[in-house]
Formats: sequence, structure tokens, C-alpha cells
Amino acid sequence: MKRYFLIATLACVGIGSMALNAQQGRMAQIVPPQATVHKEGDIPLNVVNELIEAKSIRSQTVILSQTFLKAGARSPHHNHPEEELIVVISGRLRAMTPDGDVIMEPGDVYVIESYAEHQVVALEDTFMVEAFGPGRVVGAP
Repeated sequence: MKRYFLIATLACVGIGSMALNAQQGRMAQIVPPQATVHKEGDIPLNVVNELIEAKSIRSQTVILSQTFLKAGARSPHHNHPEEELIVVISGRLRAMTPDGDVIMEPGDVYVIESYAEHQVVALEDTFMVEAFGPGRVVGAP
């Protein structure tokens, strides 16, 4: 009986050792995550039109945009699969929602879920930060 116990113990140790080596091999193949600082002056400026300029940075799953809207700038009435958050830093926006228009001021946050119809209009020169992240997939639970 002791011999069977010894054989079983050695087998478990051997299997455990192989599993540990396999896990260490898999971990060696994973690229370690990065943390990167992008200096404001190094972020490219995208001039959308004479009323809208933006500086955007992309990570693996999020796009962050620093957007400047001149008074009168208007986004198209649209939707998209990505979720979006808009934070007004300075100025004022009119956010058009299915429930009616809302005036946004500094510190206000507009949360736009995947595929929600939305539009903004700059009531005055406005600086805002937008974040776009992965959204739901149509038909997924």
C-alpha cells in the first residue's frame, strides 16, 4: 500500500511540475502591459472643419479625444456601436436626446450607450473630452 501511495505522490508531483513549467512558458509569451505618457504637444491635431478640432489617443480598447468646438459647431445626428462619454471642460453644449434637449455646462457628463441616437451643438466655444470604448455587439446577450 505504501508503495502505491509513493508512486501516486511522485506522479502528482511530476504532473504538477509539468503544469507549472507549461504555465511559465505561456507567461513568457505574454507581452507585458505598457503605461505610456503622451505629451500634449506631441498629440496630432485633427482639424475636422473650421468649427471642430480634436486631439485623439487610442489604447487597445478606448479612444480619448480632447475636442474643441467653436460656437455653432454641430455634430451630425448619429449613433455608433461604441459607448461614448462626453465631459464638458469649458463652454456650453446642447445635448439632444430622445427625452429632449439638455444644456451641458462644465463638469456635466453625457453618457451615450451603444447605438443611442445623439447629437451636440456648441452654444459657445466649448472644450470637451470624449471617451469611446467597446460597446455591445448587436444580438449578443
